[in-house]
Amino acid sequence: MSKYRALTRKMCAAVLVLIATPLIATPADAAPSTTASSADTTSNGRACLFLAPAGAGYAGHTGWAVLGTGTWYGGATEQESNSPTTGNASWIKGARNMAELINLFKHQPQRGDRPYTKYRCKNVAHADAAAATVKFKQLARTKYNFYNNNCLTRSIETFWAYSPDLNGLYRGANTPPTLYYTGTGLAGFEESHDI
Repeated sequence: MSKYRALTRKMCAAVLVLIATPLIATPADAAPSTTASSADTTSNGRACLFLAPAGAGYAGHTGWAVLGTGTWYGGATEQESNSPTTGNASWIKGARNMAELINLFKHQPQRGDRPYTKYRCKNVAHADAAAATVKFKQLARTKYNFYNNNCLTRSIETFWAYSPDLNGLYRGANTPPTLYYTGTGLAGFEESHDI
């Protein structure tokens, strides 16, 4: 019962902060400037944010995916954990095509009865999948924080590393993932698709 109360308090606090926080990027929230330099750099990329709306007590949960040179890479921080062996319960996997990527998120075993059910994508002109995967692996080694170092913020920071075309995205700190996904957080992304 106390775990339920703690989660409820966290969700209420997040909603109160959200009410006072605009969903636009500020200089502190904006991505640092990056330049592509790795072998998996392409001039035509694609980034997708996946949503599990029932995650985190219905505040939502997100995962990310980016297109490299012929390979998709996707990942997420599935739950709060700071164990050195689990890497914050984060994962990253490759997929040969979009159908395989969707299947990967649809059947992610750590999601259990709260699966990913939706995704939104955006094409980008400059992409560096290797930089994105390196960034996510770095983030997975940092201490999880429900408000400002979580599934959503790590997804957005991974996008920033992937493409300068995504640097205008709001980081998502103190924002419930479902609200970010359905609100103005993904400005310029395509409409939502069901899995």
